[in-house]
Amino acid sequence: MKDVDNEKVVYSGLVKPDHHQYWLRDDVEWDAETLHDNEIPGAFPLVALDASGHMAAVLTGMYGFDLPLTVEVWSRRPEPDLTGWEEAIEFSLTLGQDAYVESLFSDSGLDLRLPEDGSYRVRLHATGRQAATERQHISVEQGDELVEKHLIQLWVAPSAPPEWLKELSEPSWEPDSSLPRTDFYAETTDGQYWLTDYTTGQQSADVTGRGNGVVLPQRNGNMAAIFTSEPESIVEVVLDVLHHEPAPEPGGWDAITEVSMVFTGPDIGCNFLEDASSPAGYQELPAAEDESRTYRVRVSVKRRHELAGHTDPRHAERHLIQIWPAPEGPDKTWK
Repeated sequence: MKDVDNEKVVYSGLVKPDHHQYWLRDDVEWDAETLHDNEIPGAFPLVALDASGHMAAVLTGMYGFDLPLTVEVWSRRPEPDLTGWEEAIEFSLTLGQDAYVESLFSDSGLDLRLPEDGSYRVRLHATGRQAATERQHISVEQGDELVEKHLIQLWVAPSAPPEWLKELSEPSWEPDSSLPRTDFYAETTDGQYWLTDYTTGQQSADVTGRGNGVVLPQRNGNMAAIFTSEPESIVEVVLDVLHHEPAPEPGGWDAITEVSMVFTGPDIGCNFLEDASSPAGYQELPAAEDESRTYRVRVSVKRRHELAGHTDPRHAERHLIQIWPAPEGPDKTWK
């Protein structure tokens, strides 16, 4: 939808964040390696800027699906109105006339037409970010309430340092302390996703059967299948790469299994579906680039039994994957 008046052009719609973010950018090639080196300080970062100065990653509370967004392109600086907004920050970007909002894996977004190429001041507003972290996936099709929304205002202005206008100093909700944090979600259609060091060139592990039913490395040891109880599910994953063996935490987990694997640095992650993966470089191994080492991999699973037979894939298992360097050893099942 597009609405024009004397001072601004308004673009609005639903964007679909992925991996807790969506992007405001133009067509200049951006520098992915520097994006999160330039997070703006704050207890709860709202935006990260890459070194090119042409792209901002807006950080969301929800992991993905539907976020109402309004973008206002102003002919001059509007006075701040923070009524109804929990957070607001200003920063500068260099943008071409053809700019847009997009997300990592979705075609949905907003195409923007700016008045000229050059430096813009961006005022970003957000509300409901923290409440959305409890929900993670918010879907209009599923009838979910849209608890998080954003507003972006842009106008031509010289570059200036970032400035918080309104910042949350503490959570506005109490998280469930019995549940682990979520680093990413792995969506399955065949009852498995795959732990990998990305050197194999494979999307999925070459395994036969389900082994112990939790984790099964393929023969060369540098990729493994991690199994779910339901063929179709969205698994909430915590992935920790450690320097030493962690103490076992048997309480609250339905199953805990440990295996040996060989990984090659510099990083590790998870693949799922036909072409999706957790963010590359998200978890670095304690090894030099191209260095191969033997690791222990412990996978803990909760909510497996109570979810048997659910048809809604958002009723997800929760997995904790812990990885640390250690000599090869036999498979071990804690429970």
